[in-house]
Amino acid sequence: MNTKKILAAGIIGLSVLLPIVALAQNTPSESLNWTNVSSSIKSAIWEIFALLAVIMFVIAGISFLTAGGDPDKVKLARTEFLWGVVGVVVALLAYSLVGILAGIIGA
Repeated sequence: MNTKKILAAGIIGLSVLLPIVALAQNTPSESLNWTNVSSSIKSAIWEIFALLAVIMFVIAGISFLTAGGDPDKVKLARTEFLWGVVGVVVALLAYSLVGILAGIIGA
């Protein structure tokens, strides 16, 4: 992997994590318990997923635009888009499953 890709991945990672860290301050009125921690983690993971989904769809859209009518490139772009949709569906199912199980358990 070349240096530019590593640098770009690091910058994207920092741009995702820094706002989460900056907003992670604990006010004195909040108590530290499992519900607060788990909802913070779930929220952070959901935000990261949303960013990755947007990036995936942008990459698929750029692939469509740059295909230039080449059937192989259009097929690759459709595959990228399809995997983006599959990722969104799996994430929504996982998020729903956590909520359903929490409701059943009573957490």
